[in-house]
Amino acid sequence: MRAVRAQQPPSFFQQREGEGRARQIKAGGIDTASIDHGQSTQFESHVALLSQNVPVLENLAELRSLPEKNFDVIALPMKIAGGTGGPLRIIAVLPR
Repeated sequence: MRAVRAQQPPSFFQQREGEGRARQIKAGGIDTASIDHGQSTQFESHVALLSQNVPVLENLAELRSLPEKNFDVIALPMKIAGGTGGPLRIIAVLPR
C-alpha cells in the first residue's frame, strides 16, 4: 500500500478521482471524521471511492508515521447487522 500525503480538505479523494484510478489506489484513509466535507448531503467522495470498490477508512491516527509506500494495512470491521459501516480495529504492518 502507498500513503498519499495531502493538505487538501477531506473531499480531496473525490476531487482526485481520476488520479486515484491512475495510481491504482486500493483504499482511502483519512484522519478526519469523514472523507466528505461536514455539510455534505451527497457524499461525493464516498460515492467516488465506493463505486470503484475502494474501501474508506476514517478517523485514523498517526498517518504521518507511515512510510510513503510498501506497507500493509489490516482492517478488521465490527459486524453490525444491517449496517453499511462500522468501527474498525486497524493496524499497519511495516517492513523490517
